[in-house]
Amino acid sequence: MNKSIAVLNNLIEINIDRGEGYAAAANETDEEDLKILFPQLQQTSWQFKEILCKEVERLGGMPADCTKITNGFYEIWTAIKTALTNKDRKELLKLCEHAEQLAVKSYDQTLNSITDDITPEQLSILRMQHLLIKAEHRKVKTLCDMLAAN
Repeated sequence: MNKSIAVLNNLIEINIDRGEGYAAAANETDEEDLKILFPQLQQTSWQFKEILCKEVERLGGMPADCTKITNGFYEIWTAIKTALTNKDRKELLKLCEHAEQLAVKSYDQTLNSITDDITPEQLSILRMQHLLIKAEHRKVKTLCDMLAAN
């Protein structure tokens, strides 16, 4: 059970990092389409975090409640802030795409290392979140690729 809590808490931290990053980016950008997109990405992370927190509590654990700045997120969000300051849309989207890649990779690694400690219900939750994170990664990548093609 402790292994399940640790796995779920790691993904909670990833979603907190992701949500905090997009909250900051949404507040700073002047790009109208990004002012719509970033809060959507942030909302997904908050929803995922809440689902995972309830699962940790159900297991008798204490959910992670702070930003850990894991897996390279700190460097990315610092660079995103610079791109926002410089009003560099191409660089901003490239960095966001990289952040999305890291979130997908975290879910990939988790799903690839699942043990018997994860219940079928938890596995279903993680797979659903993984699919949605991958879809949001594709959205950001598409925007990034459109700029690269110009």
